[in-house]
Amino acid sequence: MSLLGFINYLAKFLPRLSEAAQPLRDLTVKNAKFIWATQHDKAFAQIKQLVVSHPILKYYDVKQEVTLQCDASERGLGAVLLQNGQPITFASRALTETEPRYAQIEKECLAITFGAHKFSQYISRREKVCVETDNKLLESIFTKSLLKAPSRLQRMLLHLQCYNLDVKYKPGPQMYIADHLSRASIRETGPQSKEFEVFAVEVEGMDPSILLR
Repeated sequence: MSLLGFINYLAKFLPRLSEAAQPLRDLTVKNAKFIWATQHDKAFAQIKQLVVSHPILKYYDVKQEVTLQCDASERGLGAVLLQNGQPITFASRALTETEPRYAQIEKECLAITFGAHKFSQYISRREKVCVETDNKLLESIFTKSLLKAPSRLQRMLLHLQCYNLDVKYKPGPQMYIADHLSRASIRETGPQSKEFEVFAVEVEGMDPSILLR
């Protein structure tokens, strides 16, 4: 618990923290048997490596265009905000007990809704925000009347009405950042309610490992 609390403090520097820490979080579930195995040694080693390294991030520039890249996996959602191809901030969360039963297009739309609200401070009131998704059907759905969308998608689209989104299809293999983040996730509710959101703007020349000293 002390280790998980410590790395959560450093979460803004660790873009794949949720995936690496999953085996350790499983040990903290209520009534779980505490059996330390090979996967826990591997997870601990990955966490140490993450702590002493950091992604190449850039400062957010209000004058530059922004791109919101979103993806959904079988177990989680991932989103990254980009400017000129460089990440500004990351976020991910696990799907709830109900959401895995959504159709894939609904999961992908849910990822956009999640990303837009997470990064609302960056994209609100912008004339246009480019959104990249690997679901081609969403590209056309966002251009049609809200009434023509299925009911579940309608609810998500209503939540997105406050943003000026321009949804574009991008092949999955080219969505490597959001794809990784969608697999780096934990539950938002229950005994493990803290979300490991990876959220950072790099301070020039700063090495996150100095926080360990």
